[in-house]
Amino acid sequence: MSRGEMRQEKSRAKKKEEQKKRNREKAEKKMRDYSREHLLFKFHFRDDREVAQRIRQGRSDFITGTGWGFFDKFFSFLYALGFLALLDIKAKGYERMMLPLVKLLTTYSLKILLGISSMNQVPFLLFREIALLQMIGFTAQEIKEGICNRGKGKSVPMHKNTLADMLDRLSEEELSYVLNGAASLLVKKGFLGGETFILDATDLPTTEKCQGRGKKKTLKEKWDRRAKKTVQVEEIVYGFKVIVIQELRSKII
Repeated sequence: MSRGEMRQEKSRAKKKEEQKKRNREKAEKKMRDYSREHLLFKFHFRDDREVAQRIRQGRSDFITGTGWGFFDKFFSFLYALGFLALLDIKAKGYERMMLPLVKLLTTYSLKILLGISSMNQVPFLLFREIALLQMIGFTAQEIKEGICNRGKGKSVPMHKNTLADMLDRLSEEELSYVLNGAASLLVKKGFLGGETFILDATDLPTTEKCQGRGKKKTLKEKWDRRAKKTVQVEEIVYGFKVIVIQELRSKII
């Protein structure tokens, strides 16, 4: 075989391999498109090169992690600690409970632990994780059809506003019961100890209409156009004081 024929043979083999790769990518794309339209359970394909390229080009709607294997041990720890039993309370702000409060609170906890900053992101960043929802007690029927017949199949397992309104329905006494009970359990099991604590106070500004808020007078510097100099102006600030206590040795807040 001459050199020219060898080059042609290599060229044909290379083109054939490239065609196989294009066909494989086309089949994977077709499977992903079908999965998005028809299936409840999604197929995920790992392609680090494509992901990196899309991020560099700015062709991404959002970026999130999908690794949450640590939740299994975390919820086992909460169960052994007795924290889940502490959440089994009857909230006075609800006339009719469609879901146990412990489910709502653990679902909201997942939102925080997954780093979901907005309630609008909850449906496609949290409610898509079927195995994770089953881990905290949702049934397959609840995940697929929702918790009630109203809006059946549209907002599953629940509407994001149901989760958002949950904390507003809890009274100050009920929230204090949960927080103080959690601290007592940690102390009882020996997770909190030591004699040195760090105290930090931070202002939490609100509007004047916020119930229970305090107020204080502050001096704020502003530019006086007429005098052409900086002057101090007295302002009234409304809000609360958030106090955080951290144990020095364990770093627990």
